[in-house]
Amino acid sequence: MSRRLSLPAAAGVLVVVLGAAIAVMRAIRSPAAPSASPHATVAGFEPSAANVSTELTGRLHALRNTVAADPADTTALLELARLLHDAHQPGEAVAYYTRYLEANPANREVWFDLADSEGRAGDWRKARVTMRTVLDRMPDDPAVQYNMGVIELQIGDAAAARGWLEKAAAQSADASVAERARAALADLGKGS
Repeated sequence: MSRRLSLPAAAGVLVVVLGAAIAVMRAIRSPAAPSASPHATVAGFEPSAANVSTELTGRLHALRNTVAADPADTTALLELARLLHDAHQPGEAVAYYTRYLEANPANREVWFDLADSEGRAGDWRKARVTMRTVLDRMPDDPAVQYNMGVIELQIGDAAAARGWLEKAAAQSADASVAERARAALADLGKGS
């Protein structure tokens, strides 16, 4: 499921909108995806657990049954984790992403999804630990560096955020990440 999200605004005392940070993390994962976020507010519509479709609820129930019957079904685990995230249940999604990663630890995008869900569940410090796990595996990955910057912004550490964003902006391996990092640095500069 491809998601693309926008850069968080870091203004004033670095008040960063949670949804924007999530958007940034997902934009890095899939830069070719459409620009509209599935979680974006449209014409005053704010997604919530109360407005999840009955079709999605039915699919979640079926996937839970599949995973209960076959806990080793990693395809079902991943689909369930992503649907839970989309159904505004990030805390529950974390458990399924974690189980999936136990079987498939090399899947970078799922690590990003896990960190995103941890943050959406209100635990940006845990998201930082998760992203550092990815950083240990891929220290030169510009998307990991960029996402570390976004997470540090969420935690409120502007100096650490700036350091990570500067690293991502200086690299030449991924021009789109460098561009996003430069834009984030410019926004961060406006807020200081």
